[in-house]
Amino acid sequence: MRALLLLLAGCGLSDDELERLASERVQAALAEPQTCSVDEDCEIIGLSGSCFDLCWGVIATSNRGPVQAAMAEAESEYCADYTGTFIRPPCVPPGEAACGDDGMCTER
Repeated sequence: MRALLLLLAGCGLSDDELERLASERVQAALAEPQTCSVDEDCEIIGLSGSCFDLCWGVIATSNRGPVQAAMAEAESEYCADYTGTFIRPPCVPPGEAACGDDGMCTER
């Protein structure tokens, strides 16, 4: 069933819809708790593909794999069908990743 969904994921969608869906896939991975104990548990990661660009995000190093997997899925499921020329948004350079007082990764 998943294979069928993957095949149908981008069928008939506009480039804007593909970009939105790809971005949402990555944002869902970022929505997972990014918990930490020390600053070294956190990192800044680039969040872009060939049809989406969320610039960067602060994640827990333990969540690097799932976030990278979500970006790869977004690329294969949505960006593969993107036919236009994707224009990247300007991105403000990130600060430093840190573990906040609440035990969640944040930007300092």
